[in-house]
Amino acid sequence: MTIITAISMLVALAMSATPDAGDVRERLARAYGVEGWERVEELRYTFNIRAGEREVRRSWIWRVKDRTVTFRDEISGGQPFTYALDEVGDNPPEELKNIDHRFINDRYWLLFALHVAWDTVATVTVAEGETLPIGEGTATKVTVQYPKEGGYTPGDAYDIFVDPDMRVLQWVFRKGGQAEPSLATTWEDQRRFGPLLIATRHRSGDGSFEMWFSGVEVELIGD
Repeated sequence: MTIITAISMLVALAMSATPDAGDVRERLARAYGVEGWERVEELRYTFNIRAGEREVRRSWIWRVKDRTVTFRDEISGGQPFTYALDEVGDNPPEELKNIDHRFINDRYWLLFALHVAWDTVATVTVAEGETLPIGEGTATKVTVQYPKEGGYTPGDAYDIFVDPDMRVLQWVFRKGGQAEPSLATTWEDQRRFGPLLIATRHRSGDGSFEMWFSGVEVELIGD
């Protein structure tokens, strides 16, 4: 074997060791049901958080095809608030802005794997054999970095740790793209709802934070 051939083989191995970011985006989204998204007409779910003594519970009806959202929580006395996504714009009223901010947050927890493919403004990098943030073991780390401008939380970054089937095991949220984790949680109780795969429970390593979805329903066109 010549030196040139040996070097070529080493380069090829190095390139094959790290999956292509574009391919990972597509595989991750497919694993969580993006190919069936066009069939989804309506999503219903309740977002729950328990963090120490703080508890949050808010419910959503997202009419995907109509592009409208209905929000309900205990703070508002259970009164529903419905708005059209197209009316949010660049400078919405404060009440609408606050509710839409919560909708975006809760929707990202619900469908983050799909957003990795949808949000083309975000950059994606991939690293193999990275240490899991919770417990022991290693996995492929997919880092999703959002731009420093735009959106409700510009510059945020996420490190998601996936298995060979592109199932998310854990993730790390880094507010504003800072180096240190703002929050690290598991992805548990992953279930099929129509074509979508959804992780219905997330917990921090020390148990001080727990987030879960209840009442998840997916209505498909023609149901």
